Amino acid sequence: MADPMYDAVFELATAHLLQAFDAFKADVRIPWQEMTGNVPKVPHRIWVDALKETLTHHQQIEGLLS
Repeated sequence: MADPMYDAVFELATAHLLQAFDAFKADVRIPWQEMTGNVPKVPHRIWVDALKETLTHHQQIEGLLS
């Protein structure tokens, strides 16, 4: 079942997330390639999948609370 509100929030949040991610990677003041761990090095798809999972989880919680 499609949820237009969820889809709109997901699309907007995805755009903001990817814009922030790209800005972070483009900021030469941040030595992200030298950072330990892989958070800044993961591809966009992983960030978007995590966002979708988070939004779905919150949607389920909202459903339980209403």
